[in-house]
Amino acid sequence: MKNLRMTLLSSLLCVVAASAGDLGQTGNVYPLGAEGIDAASIPPPGLYLRWYTFEIHATTLRDSTGNTVPVGFNVNVLATAPRLIWITKKKFLGADVGMDLLVPIEDINLKIAAESFKQNSVSIGDLYIDPVLLSWHGKHYDAAVAPSFFAPTGTWDPQSATKAGSDEWTIMPTFGATWYPDAKKKWSASALGRYEFHATKEDVAVKMGDDFHVEYGLANAVRPTLKIGAVGYTQWKVTEDSGKDVTWDASVKDRVFASGVEVMKVFPKQMFFVQLRGLLEYGARGRSQGQAVILVLTKRL
Repeated sequence: MKNLRMTLLSSLLCVVAASAGDLGQTGNVYPLGAEGIDAASIPPPGLYLRWYTFEIHATTLRDSTGNTVPVGFNVNVLATAPRLIWITKKKFLGADVGMDLLVPIEDINLKIAAESFKQNSVSIGDLYIDPVLLSWHGKHYDAAVAPSFFAPTGTWDPQSATKAGSDEWTIMPTFGATWYPDAKKKWSASALGRYEFHATKEDVAVKMGDDFHVEYGLANAVRPTLKIGAVGYTQWKVTEDSGKDVTWDASVKDRVFASGVEVMKVFPKQMFFVQLRGLLEYGARGRSQGQAVILVLTKRL
């Protein structure tokens, strides 16, 4: 999870930037790739436990033009994140009203051979909350919106590159839809967008630039309880970093793309869902580039 929003030590970035010429810092707090097939489809009223497990590996660091920075970059991340989702029977503007929260735990192992730098830590990430989640369900569509945010409750250390906390409040409006072109909903196309507004960090005078990202999927129900499809995401930094403690090139706006495949299996009697997806990043600029395997388990309680 962390390599998809990697924030390296400022001093270390200065050394790396000396080789790269123009490398900034990524700032997205949301773990890219968390959603895939039917990303904007919210379950019906009920209480659900959704459990995410990420296994992420990146060995490439890209500068602002997309060239590899030859510093022997290597990061491995194993993260787990339970999410509690409550969809009530109340309605607002025709939508189901719900809420949810998530707390991640991340094991991050970072190495940079050029500086003989090694660091590892297991720590708690920031609390993610949807105080209000609205979801609509039609014959040919699902849709969802939420005023999501991250609270800086995670472990943070300005001298550490592997702590899971961000040390900042992040407001993240979320919006998306899933379209079913056929009445039996055998095919689906989904897109879920998020825009991150970052507040100034609490311990250092740094305000990360805003980020916009979209997760998407195209799937086919090969069986009533089995879906297979293509998934991916895109991420762009929209505004520049700012603050007197910014020691990197604030004009660098990182970006990355990813594509992959997903299998979704449904067990109707048990109200249990299993999703397994693999994603490969490409086209990165000003950030790391790697691959991820993500397992998502959802159970109605």
